[in-house]
Amino acid sequence: MKIWIFVEGVSDKNALTALWDEWRLKLRENNWDYRLVVLRGKPKYMKKIGHSAAQKLIESENDLVIGLPDLYPTKDFKGEYSHNSLAELQNVQIKLVKQSLNKSPKVRKAQNYMNRFYASALKHDLEMLLLAAHEQLRLKLEINVPKVELPEDQNNDRPPKYIIKDYFHKSKLKNYDEATDAPEILRKATLSEIVLTELGRPRCPAFKEMLDWAGEKTGVIAY
Repeated sequence: MKIWIFVEGVSDKNALTALWDEWRLKLRENNWDYRLVVLRGKPKYMKKIGHSAAQKLIESENDLVIGLPDLYPTKDFKGEYSHNSLAELQNVQIKLVKQSLNKSPKVRKAQNYMNRFYASALKHDLEMLLLAAHEQLRLKLEINVPKVELPEDQNNDRPPKYIIKDYFHKSKLKNYDEATDAPEILRKATLSEIVLTELGRPRCPAFKEMLDWAGEKTGVIAY
C-alpha cells in the first residue's frame, strides 16, 4: 500500500525524502510506503493534479493521495485555479480531483474515493522547513540565525525561500542551492522538531496536519 504525494519540483522531492527517512522505515515495517511524484512547477501542478490524483485513487482501493504544492505564489493563478490562501488552494485541489473522478466511467460515487485524498500545501514554500530546522540551519551557515516559531506564517510576498537566500548570502557560503542544501539540512533534523516547538505546540500546523492525516489512515505515526 502506498501514499502518493504530489509536489511541484525535484528539489521538494529530494528535501522531503531526506526529512522523511525514519518515517519511511516505520511505514515499510507496516506494509506501507510513499512515493513523491513531481509535476514540474506550480502551473503544471494545477493542470495535472486533478487527473493524476484521481488516477491513483482509482488504481488502488487502499492507496492514499496527498496534494502538496507550494502556496506561493498565489496572484499568478486565475479562473478555476484561483486561490489566495491555504484554504482556497486546498479547496481548488479537492474540486479538481473530484471533477476528474466524476469523469471516469469506473467511478460511481466520487466521495468514496475522496476520503483517501488529502489536499495540503507547503506554506508558503519548502524552505519553511529549513526555518523550522533552526539548529541545523545555524550549524550549516555558521552565523546567527533568528529563531522563527511559526515559519508557515511568513508573508506570502516574501516567502521563506527569500529569507533563506538572504541568510546564505550573509554566510561564507553566499549562495543557496535548493537541490543540495535543503536535503543536507533536513537530513540532520527530526520530524518532531520540525512540526513541534520545545513546548509541544505546533510549529508548522499545516504540515503537521498532513502528517497526522497520513498517520491516522496508515496507523503509522510520522513523528
